[in-house]
Amino acid sequence: MTFRGQRDRPPRRRPGAARATVARVIAAALLGALGCASGGADGGALPTHAVARAEEIARLEARVERDRASLARMVTSERDLEREPFHENFELRAIAERLTADTERLERLRAMPATGAEAG
Repeated sequence: MTFRGQRDRPPRRRPGAARATVARVIAAALLGALGCASGGADGGALPTHAVARAEEIARLEARVERDRASLARMVTSERDLEREPFHENFELRAIAERLTADTERLERLRAMPATGAEAG
């Protein structure tokens, strides 16, 4: 049953709580995907010396943690996704790309065997 003028009304806006929940779900999905994804950025040769490798692992872990916190803040803050969609946010995209590359590099560094790493 359609009432006169009903088609002309704009769509109802989601309440703020629902929008925040949607943003949290997007954040969780984005962070999960980025944690598992592998990027094409190389970042140079992996260090073979144990001390240099440990230093780079610590540096990457700190940067990954900062980037994850930044992404979480960005996607959980109140925003109008119709006017400011995530795919148009260049800062978010830059962080996501760096996080993907850093996560891949960190995984490769951690997977390196400890034996023979001192020769360098």
